[in-house]
Amino acid sequence: MKLLLLDNGFEHNDHLLSYQAQTAPYTKNLPTKTGNKQSMIEHICNKLKKLDLLDQSYIVTTKQHIKRMDDKSITPTEIITLPATQSSFSKVLLACSYLYSETDCSTNEMIAVINLHSFTDLDYSCLSRLAQALEKSKADIGLLGLETKRPSITDDYMQMHPKKNSSTTIFHVQALSRPDTHETAYKHFSQGDLCYSGISMFRLKSMIKQLKRQHLPQTYKQLLSTRDKIKHSRLEDELITEETNVIAVPYHGEWRKLTEDLSHLSNRSMFEERRWGWYEVLSYYFSGTEQILVKRIHVYAGENISYQLHQHRKEIWTITDGLGLFAYNQTLQPIQQGDVLKISQGAEHAVKALTDLDMIEVQMGTDLREEDITRIYMNWDDIEANCKKGF
Repeated sequence: MKLLLLDNGFEHNDHLLSYQAQTAPYTKNLPTKTGNKQSMIEHICNKLKKLDLLDQSYIVTTKQHIKRMDDKSITPTEIITLPATQSSFSKVLLACSYLYSETDCSTNEMIAVINLHSFTDLDYSCLSRLAQALEKSKADIGLLGLETKRPSITDDYMQMHPKKNSSTTIFHVQALSRPDTHETAYKHFSQGDLCYSGISMFRLKSMIKQLKRQHLPQTYKQLLSTRDKIKHSRLEDELITEETNVIAVPYHGEWRKLTEDLSHLSNRSMFEERRWGWYEVLSYYFSGTEQILVKRIHVYAGENISYQLHQHRKEIWTITDGLGLFAYNQTLQPIQQGDVLKISQGAEHAVKALTDLDMIEVQMGTDLREEDITRIYMNWDDIEANCKKGF
């Protein structure tokens, strides 16, 4: 078995986040038993080393991220260096062509892909069980599934057959679906659908066949020079097709999202409903002495967040959907999808949703507790009365 530790920081909506968010797997923000801190990649590599899997592992990353690695923590892991802004599918195809043409890896070798940006901490001995299930079922692709404690709108759910309450331990996956509403997420959750862990497995020959079907070169150097011809899509979307036989194996054991370890923030809730909508914490880490917290925020149409200020942090809001009004230091302006709003430390600010409004909030500061908030006005009429319109 060969392992590809996939650095996939440029896919999905990661372009909305900071460079620090994209390089989170290499930032030392996870506490150790000795009181020090280690990075995500160190943490994973240490676990793989205990299972004698580290010397079979390859880190698939970009040139600009290599300098953030602590080489001592990943030895003897090899690094496959790729150009930036590649999709997860193209990265995996390139990595597999590297194994195929630059190493002695057999085409029958099992390849496990671990997405570093899924931030799922678990016992990686489960990989052998996934390989056994793949061998037994004669399937093309194997996915590791997770049982969640609550519905999630940030994870992909597996649409499976038979359903989870059956006695079988191998499920056929018909599709992956990321819920666009909490109602959809609850439906997946209530019927026992597993969440995708970010870990997939297949034989090397499956990816070589993909290259042949797309009339692409199978050797690494040639493929690298023609990489722009590779379909730009998620790995999962290319793995699960009508032509492929995909299975899911449920993970049995303790697991957690490493970003959910928010003891630094007084046990902050990862998801919370408010009078105006809801928010979900997506990421938390350190950049030097500064803390970084990333939220997805949804404000219901007609509702508003209070006019407030923070003493210990600054924020960046990226509007991802909807229309609204933004109040900032006694001025008022319209906002829409694509707008980026920078909020200085101590600045007064609020937002009202004219339609359902979604945004990504990045908090940066020395103290990111929810209690660091001074509310000035709650009612939007009061806010508007004290702000000059900038339109």
